[in-house]
Amino acid sequence: MSVTNCDINNGPGFRMTVWVAGCSHNCSGCHNRHTHRYDQGKVIWSKDDNGNSVQDQILDTFYKYRDHLDGITISGGDPLDQTDSALEDLMSFLDKFKMQFPCKTIWLYTGCVWEDLTPNQRLVADRCDVIVDGKFEYLNHDGRLPFRGSSNQRIIDVDKTIINKGVPVIIDDEEFKK
Repeated sequence: MSVTNCDINNGPGFRMTVWVAGCSHNCSGCHNRHTHRYDQGKVIWSKDDNGNSVQDQILDTFYKYRDHLDGITISGGDPLDQTDSALEDLMSFLDKFKMQFPCKTIWLYTGCVWEDLTPNQRLVADRCDVIVDGKFEYLNHDGRLPFRGSSNQRIIDVDKTIINKGVPVIIDDEEFKK
């Protein structure tokens, strides 16, 4: 849907955030309601007048600022609340990103819960370094929490979770105070 080239709110350090269109969770108090419609934004493979795809534009912009960016964040809407075809497109994009920028981190925000992810959602999640999972819950909103809006949401270390046989390994908030 859109891209924020320098973001400090959606993961540690300076990040590029890619905002995906579409979300069916309808969380009360969501601050991104404008991203909920699935029929907005551009398909990642669509090309501009010069023949450059949206994906290529994002990767080229990241390359331009790579020395100043710690990684990329995929948010929305909900990047995992998508069709299987859109999830496959996202997998392909994340593979290209990791190939070009192996030392940069990938964060992804989803209203889905790790334990309930479908196989295709897990394929996307497994390509990320960190997943922030769970719906935003207005009654559990806490502005003091790093990188999430409500206390039910978890910041999951994906690699450690995979090693832990799929049982989520939560990153402690203290990790972000260093």
